[in-house]
Amino acid sequence: MVYDPLPFKISTGLKSIIGRDLITDDYVAVFELVKNAFDAHAKKVTITFQTNRIIIEDDGKGMDLDDIKDKWLFVAYSAKKEGVEDSDLQDEAFDCYRNKIRPIKYFAGAKGIGRFSCDRLGSKLLERWYREQIRKNAPRLIAKWERMMGVNVSDLYVQRMKTKWGSCSAPARTIRLNSELAKKPRECLEYIVVHEMVHLLERTHNRRFMTLMEQFMPRWRSHRELLNRLPVRREKWVY
Repeated sequence: MVYDPLPFKISTGLKSIIGRDLITDDYVAVFELVKNAFDAHAKKVTITFQTNRIIIEDDGKGMDLDDIKDKWLFVAYSAKKEGVEDSDLQDEAFDCYRNKIRPIKYFAGAKGIGRFSCDRLGSKLLERWYREQIRKNAPRLIAKWERMMGVNVSDLYVQRMKTKWGSCSAPARTIRLNSELAKKPRECLEYIVVHEMVHLLERTHNRRFMTLMEQFMPRWRSHRELLNRLPVRREKWVY
């Protein structure tokens, strides 16, 4: 009897699983990216920490777009392991540096660790930027609707939420907004702000709540439809 071979199937989720095991904290992530710079024959590496970004600059050989697509984003690819890359750039100092990290064996970057470092640092910086966008835009909307509704919001909280776009604590008069709203059109953010502020007047989603929504934002249903049309994560969103 002849059996067909059963090949492995690779999901894009594999990248996240591998990355969690290899890049265990932010220090390791930065170290791996700096090491990648020296792997590329850099003589100098400069790290700049800004509010919403980390810039790592070096004077190494760099990559073109094809290198990024065919090598950098190719998990487990390593031309270095095969000894077919940079043979013309090797020098005594470089060999000495690499041997101190892993004598005789192929480069530590063979598994694409630097790529996962970018994922880890980039996702955190992007999440921080999303939160800042909400904190920048939501207060103006809150002030606008406070005047129109005759209510007062004592505080605003922004965080990444799994199943809700926002929430309200009527006794504390606070509202909480999902940072993922930064990815949505402005009218979606305003709809959620109004929705949560109406809860200061009516806590439940009863007929009075619906009437208040119609009064303050007649097109709220179309905004809700737009918001829920393409959820930003594979979760069951409630609204």
